[in-house]
Amino acid sequence: MEISRDQALNNLQRCKQKGTTLGLHFAGRGGAVTSTLLAPITEVSSRSVLRNDSSVLQFSWQKARFEYGPLTGLRMPAREGLAQVDGLHVWLDSGHWLFYM
Repeated sequence: MEISRDQALNNLQRCKQKGTTLGLHFAGRGGAVTSTLLAPITEVSSRSVLRNDSSVLQFSWQKARFEYGPLTGLRMPAREGLAQVDGLHVWLDSGHWLFYM
């Protein structure tokens, strides 16, 4: 379900205020590169910043498209099978995709 930029930023701002550690899945354009990060949000404005002990990631929200919905993935350990997790999907203008859960 598509949501407005304001709704998405309000959701991320609540996570920041609570100090919630978020899981972030990142996929490069075309899904060729993927990575995962666990970190709290340290800034929410026209961009978001996630920071942990070894990484700092920041993403600009200019021209981004936001949706809230499920992502299906393997549980850990993988023998547990597939699971769906609801979260925030963000498609950046560059073609990159983020999933906050």
